[in-house]
Amino acid sequence: MMKRTLTACLLALALATSVASASLATAVTFDELVDRSAAAAVVVPIEQRCVWEGRAIITYTRVHVAEPLAGSATAGQSLWIATRGGIVGTVGQVVDGEPTLKVDEPALVFLREDAPDTRRLETARSLKVTGRAQGFFSLSRRSSVAFSEDARLSASRGHGLLVRPRVRVPQAVGPLAHEVLHARALSEARALIVAAWARRHGAR
Repeated sequence: MMKRTLTACLLALALATSVASASLATAVTFDELVDRSAAAAVVVPIEQRCVWEGRAIITYTRVHVAEPLAGSATAGQSLWIATRGGIVGTVGQVVDGEPTLKVDEPALVFLREDAPDTRRLETARSLKVTGRAQGFFSLSRRSSVAFSEDARLSASRGHGLLVRPRVRVPQAVGPLAHEVLHARALSEARALIVAAWARRHGAR
């Protein structure tokens, strides 16, 4: 039953990725992503569940924290991440702009607190990806436990078409999150995130 549920969830998430290119979203700057996050970490999804919450289907993904980069995450910690969309039974929902987490595929994510909810899961706390798909970067790896320092980050294609923020002084807008991190090596991304976190939040 669990295997069938995971397959259904993954199918819905794959569909979401294929149609997200038609959506529009305001681009998030790198500093905004850091400001709005409680943690940044390299995680490996290990389990998924799709459930009804009201009229919406929510996918909960349990992840293993492989490497905390900044904020409240700790190495070896198990966290639940909530994303909108999924399949329950014969009903599926696709939500543009949501990140696609896949079991066993590592990613660098920026996370923010979500409201506590114990109605569906045996957990009192879940998190959301900051900036939705803009706070998610897939990451290649050499093995199931070790990440290569020169592994490259890939920005999610699920964010759709990004529109730069409208401001009176365009020069005041910092570099966008995907401009800073996409195609970066993990070692470079780590240094950038740690430095930005110290600058925006204070020492880790």
